[in-house]
Amino acid sequence: MLELVLGVAAVPLLFLALWSLANLDALVIVLISSSFLTVVSFPLGPALVRIDAIVALVVLLVIAVRRDEREHGRAARMRWAYFALLFSLGVVAFWSSTANALAPVRSYFMLANFAVGGLVLFALWGLHLDWAKIVRVGTWVLFVICALSLLELLAFPGTSTLSAAPQGGNSFRVRGLSLEPNLMGATCVGWLAVMYYWRRSLSRRYGLIASVIAVACVLTNTRAAWLALVLLAIFVLWDLRSKIGVFIPIGAALFMVVLAILAPITQSAERGTFAWKIGNLLASDTGTGLYRVRTWDIAFNDIATSSAHQFGLGVNSYSQRHPLDLTQATEGYLSNLWIGWLYDAGIVGLVIFCGLLVVVFLASAKRFDAIPVFAALLICATLTNSYWMLFPWLCMTLVLPNQEGPDAGRYQRLRAANIDLVSSKRGRLP
Repeated sequence: MLELVLGVAAVPLLFLALWSLANLDALVIVLISSSFLTVVSFPLGPALVRIDAIVALVVLLVIAVRRDEREHGRAARMRWAYFALLFSLGVVAFWSSTANALAPVRSYFMLANFAVGGLVLFALWGLHLDWAKIVRVGTWVLFVICALSLLELLAFPGTSTLSAAPQGGNSFRVRGLSLEPNLMGATCVGWLAVMYYWRRSLSRRYGLIASVIAVACVLTNTRAAWLALVLLAIFVLWDLRSKIGVFIPIGAALFMVVLAILAPITQSAERGTFAWKIGNLLASDTGTGLYRVRTWDIAFNDIATSSAHQFGLGVNSYSQRHPLDLTQATEGYLSNLWIGWLYDAGIVGLVIFCGLLVVVFLASAKRFDAIPVFAALLICATLTNSYWMLFPWLCMTLVLPNQEGPDAGRYQRLRAANIDLVSSKRGRLP
């Protein structure tokens, strides 16, 4: 069944790939679409290479050949500051992996995955593309994946083509075409935040599309994505306050009533189910919350006993030192972005990575509207490190300057109208 789904999805992607040979906008659309397909990978020796990484390498090659734009001023300085930080982080992580990792080659491979995402952001930064169209097409691609996932849950309950088996109870989780439900949840809420940023370039029907993506996000059963979704909803309500301000207190009261009704239900729900996770949204003493805390304690103990505070133990080396996790069922995985960088590249690497994020945020075209994008990505990455994937980098790319901003279309039309008006008053053509 999964092969059939991927075969159907490959048809429009193949068409876009052929179109993209002569159209850079289409190439970026293919790149974004591939970032939603992290379940698709190809063997390369002992490793698996994801399709989004392959497409990203093609994009980097094409842009390296075709890019001839000259940059000046603050935007250029911010872009090269970002590159300097990315390069410095790569040097620190490479040195740490060489000196301290138990399997340096594995660390180099993961560092390459991270570097590809960072370089894609650098390569796309400042390109004058039709970014609004790119966001619209990307939204449709994710919408189709979410709609098919929800259809499977409703029409074919118990199947696991686009969903994952339940951790408890009998509720399957939406996985889409991501590696796992947590990544699907992060993808959905991250893209919804991008849609919020570009809302002035989207028609009203995209509100319905956003609703479908939001439902799929909720049904990934991922608590970090729920928290990010709540934060995004607050920004949306703030944006609509002049239109629905009178209903906000009423909605808040109804929300509290619903929580009060659900409270006893969630406390008696079976572990791992949707209701149980609602009741234990921030719990760290049971379930996956306890699992993560214990994993982080092990990571801090490794750092302390190895005296690796400054430069860490090597990229993604936690799994090398802990081939089995606490359940003794799978490879150890350090799911926290911040602790992960502290473990991999030490305090130096973590500080550089934070500086990299700050530079991108300060360079964003509209910082207030960009807050939900960064917040959604980082909230999710705090519980599931998604920065090894491509989609967080693409989401951050879509809030950068030197591109068509959310208000660009309206401003351009107004400017053209003003030029026509002034020219007609002066008795000459514009």
